[in-house]
Amino acid sequence: MNDGKDGFNDNNHGPSLDDVEMVSFQQEQDITLIVEICYQDETIAKRQREDALETPFQDQFEFLNGVRVELRDQDLIHRVRYIRPHSYACEEGVYKRMKEIPSSHFRFFSLNINRFNPLVRDYEENYYVKIMPHKKYDGIWERLCYPPRIKRTAITFGVTYTNLPELKINDVVRSRDKFLLIEGPAGSGKSCVATGLAQTLSIRINNLYPKVLMVEIKCDVLFGRTGCEGSSDLNAVFDTIFRLTNVETRFVFVYLDRLETIQKIPTGQTEITEDSKKIKETLYAKLDTAKQRKNILFIGTTDKSSSVESSLLARCDCKITLTNPCAEQCYGIIRTVIEEFQCSKLLKDDVNFVHERYINHVSCTDKHSKALFEKCKGFVGMSGADVKNIPYNFIDEVYDANDSTIPFIESLHK
Repeated sequence: MNDGKDGFNDNNHGPSLDDVEMVSFQQEQDITLIVEICYQDETIAKRQREDALETPFQDQFEFLNGVRVELRDQDLIHRVRYIRPHSYACEEGVYKRMKEIPSSHFRFFSLNINRFNPLVRDYEENYYVKIMPHKKYDGIWERLCYPPRIKRTAITFGVTYTNLPELKINDVVRSRDKFLLIEGPAGSGKSCVATGLAQTLSIRINNLYPKVLMVEIKCDVLFGRTGCEGSSDLNAVFDTIFRLTNVETRFVFVYLDRLETIQKIPTGQTEITEDSKKIKETLYAKLDTAKQRKNILFIGTTDKSSSVESSLLARCDCKITLTNPCAEQCYGIIRTVIEEFQCSKLLKDDVNFVHERYINHVSCTDKHSKALFEKCKGFVGMSGADVKNIPYNFIDEVYDANDSTIPFIESLHK
């Protein structure tokens, strides 16, 4: 149980985070489980449907949240929603034959839920603390459609800095700022990359850090205040972060949204004042202190990196640039949504789409996939969020559960 060091077990804040986690696991009857199959240096055989992967290993469940357990309740088996393999080196969304994966590589995790595990803890609207992995973010990372290098860069950065205690590297690397910057236009998916990455990493580092939190800081609110109030709020935020990281078995992701607002002049002022400068200096000092801690990682987002304060930009170890989706990415986004409609029985499962990686390959002869791809060429220039909304608009307005996927594809347009 909590020893009181993280500051969450006083009367003002209700039960401790550990209390909330325990209640959510013990009392929730419909707890959703996900299964991570961890493997490295193995060849990927083929991708299979998630529902076909569950059966062969129903008797081999050995770990729950990284802890070996003796499963007597067979009903627990049926509450596993799907099995998702991953590798530090392999691309996401590619599946391996289950029989080829050693059972020693299985890990099982429960997703946090709303009923007993509040999604948000609100501290005067400055920031939120979320227990990870969370059901809200489940599957976000797998549904992201970007060039492989984007997700590979993010995962490589995250894996490197979340596994620092296990890596034999020099002090120069250990002293890095542990800050990932994600830039891109509105609707390009910056928040999804940030939260999806935190969700994925929170599962992968479970053997090192059984408890993972994500602190979301609202920069436009926190840095939009004037005078001593802003500086005091900033100190309070980082005091909480530092208390959380005092527990060595807990990892903390700090998500700073809209970094460009740090440089803006606060509301009610006509120029940057000494108080505003003091707030920035306080932020940089806190970031310099935080990088000395091994169990923390910063993820920041901005529309343009050129709008970010230069001193803050210099503290970013890695930058990922997102753009509006190309035709292949538009196809991948809409394909994913349509397949979700099929799984949910909103559309008939009468079309199997080719993956976007192969849609332009000479061997691709599937006429329905080609037809959808031609439609998606007309969506180039739109934001990823707008592209994703296109099939939702049509499923709401036109179609019902008995409709075929084929006419649905034909009717899609801006």
